[in-house]
Amino acid sequence: MIEFKKYTKGSASTFKSEIIKKLEFSSLPKQKNREEDFVKSLSTLLKKSQTIVYILKYHDNIIGLIALSTNSMGNGYPCLQIDYIFINASYLAQILPYLDNEKPSRYLIEFATNIALDIKKLAGLKYLALKPDNDKLHHFYTKDLGFHSLKKTEWLFVKL
Repeated sequence: MIEFKKYTKGSASTFKSEIIKKLEFSSLPKQKNREEDFVKSLSTLLKKSQTIVYILKYHDNIIGLIALSTNSMGNGYPCLQIDYIFINASYLAQILPYLDNEKPSRYLIEFATNIALDIKKLAGLKYLALKPDNDKLHHFYTKDLGFHSLKKTEWLFVKL
């Protein structure tokens, strides 16, 4: 069964003590260190109520996570910001039948899009936005997921 588990300020210590230990990081040392640093920083952001983390599970196995916050891109328009997406190494780039035959990254972005559309019904929100970590991810988000570049910035966005 697919499940999303939400972590907020009140569950930041659980996230740090239990969840981080269950994640499967890259086997490449440099990438592994970078992923660990990003995930550990989420614990700090959770404690400060600066992000909310959703863990995607399938039968108690962690597939990945997505961290979300609100922001305004360089143009002042409000957005739901994807702070970080992490996919456990064993699920990376796999198309999974129990995720509607999608890759976990796409499934998490669709989840974030649905949250953004729900927020848009209640308050002003114009975009789903993120800053990709590298050129390979930039290409993936723009070519495969339909994100657009915000001129003269690192931001990518999808209009809601």
